[in-house]
Amino acid sequence: MIHASSDLDLTIRAPQALDRSSLEEWQQQLTDGLCRADTQVETPYGAFALNEWLRDGKALLKTSRGPRLVSDPWSREE
Repeated sequence: MIHASSDLDLTIRAPQALDRSSLEEWQQQLTDGLCRADTQVETPYGAFALNEWLRDGKALLKTSRGPRLVSDPWSREE
């Protein structure tokens, strides 16, 4: 059962870059939900917290070689 104090963790697998406006719309729908929801986006190069990337324009990309601060999580190099 989900209630206001619940925490829902979601994952989006995104092998190709997703449109920022679509991700903003996704995040807004979660903001209006019944509980707190966090989305992690998985790219070919690692995973990042969606809310951090949308808020700051950069995110900590968790990679197999350790974390990297990036503005484009779908880019191999930064």
